[in-house]
Amino acid sequence: MDNNQVLAIFEKYCTKIKHTVGNQYIARCPFDGHEDKISSFSFTTENGSGKYHCHGCGEQGNIITFCKAFREDYIPFIDKNLKNGKISSPVAQISPKTDDKQTVDTVMLRIKAEEYSNSLGIEDSFLQDNLMGKDENGRLTFPYFNDNMEVIAIKHHKGKNGEAPYWHKGGDNRAKWYNGWNLPLYKRHKSLIISEGEPDTIKLCRNGFQAICSSAGTNSVPELITIMKEWI
Repeated sequence: MDNNQVLAIFEKYCTKIKHTVGNQYIARCPFDGHEDKISSFSFTTENGSGKYHCHGCGEQGNIITFCKAFREDYIPFIDKNLKNGKISSPVAQISPKTDDKQTVDTVMLRIKAEEYSNSLGIEDSFLQDNLMGKDENGRLTFPYFNDNMEVIAIKHHKGKNGEAPYWHKGGDNRAKWYNGWNLPLYKRHKSLIISEGEPDTIKLCRNGFQAICSSAGTNSVPELITIMKEWI
């Protein structure tokens, strides 16, 4: 992601921005509840990361968490190696660091998502952005993300013969909210549907509805995400 695009996001919400050195900037903190009068908010555009830290109120994060906080579209910033929901270069040229498991997971999931989307004869941005795919046994796979859009768990759906679902990564057996990471993009005046499972959630979202579900279906309800209270 171009550094100027990252800077443009901060310029939209920060005031008194001052360039210090390199890709570093300081500004008045834009977060609610902090009347910043000494420009205690610092951020960088280096490598498109958009990392920021307010030395006054303690807010910190990266361009993704910043976009979520101000309800901006964060999808373009998820991974600078990916473009428009597609791999922007052949897999052999991506060359993630050998010790960067997170990048490898994301690249492989992106490949699987494209393969599954293509098998349906469609180009589906929701499937590709959320990295839904199929494993080698034909089971649907549903990655779960944290607020930084990093994969924290991968759920393999039930098998064709009724085999139980299982977790490939992040299997701590605790119920999680599927698609909760997209809540900051949802409109508060529209209904939020809590569906029965991941396939239903995806069908609803692909048809224009706002939906999430529990990873345990209707058997267990995870702890409410703070932002969900805005629909109550």
